[in-house]
Amino acid sequence: MASSWTQHLIEALIVASLIVALPFAITGSKKRLRGRLGGGAMMIGLAFAVIFDPAVARSKEIIRQKSEEAEADANGAPPGEE
Repeated sequence: MASSWTQHLIEALIVASLIVALPFAITGSKKRLRGRLGGGAMMIGLAFAVIFDPAVARSKEIIRQKSEEAEADANGAPPGEE
């Protein structure tokens, strides 16, 4: 599993790439812009929903806590102490 800072770095790179790609997604003629703007906005919205989904963040935190507890039990340390 990737460390916390690695996960944040990946998320930041994805957000930065979306911000850089935004002007390219909305440029073009008015005829093309009408159809592409809605699709581009939907893609950006879905990307942010997937990246920053609170349910996924909670799930990852629970999994991390359980793995730390299992590791502490394997080492013989009381829970909460490492």
